[in-house]
Amino acid sequence: GKQEHTTTGDHISLVKGSHSLEVKGDLARKVSGALGIKVEDDIVLESSSRISLKVGGSFVVIHPGGVDIMGPKINLNSGGSPGAPVGTMQPSLLKSLSDEDSGSEDSGGANESDQTTTEPELNHMFGSIKGIDGIQSKELVFRRFTEEE
Repeated sequence: GKQEHTTTGDHISLVKGSHSLEVKGDLARKVSGALGIKVEDDIVLESSSRISLKVGGSFVVIHPGGVDIMGPKINLNSGGSPGAPVGTMQPSLLKSLSDEDSGSEDSGGANESDQTTTEPELNHMFGSIKGIDGIQSKELVFRRFTEEE
């Protein structure tokens, strides 16, 4: 059957093991803010038809027939710099939040200085997951910290 879920406040997940997801149809995600993905090992994207990266009118498409690059200006080895993913949350903060949920007063060693290590506007949380193919990845978890936290 059909299942719908709405969270009107923050949604925080911590998986202390593997997390697998198999979808037998399409998977779509829409993020109104920034999306950051940071992994400590390889990222492998595989498609039988194509992989596209698109920003405005510029794009890169990888397909079985080749690689298409389109943009008003193509820069190869001419400077520039990559963007940085949105900041990740410190593991001690996840423990602290877990302790708060269970009613424990012990913060597990997390203190206020741990909570302000990244700029508040970039302080999105990430939970580590491993896909069904065994590749380590990161999943956005929906919570923002304020300067008061």
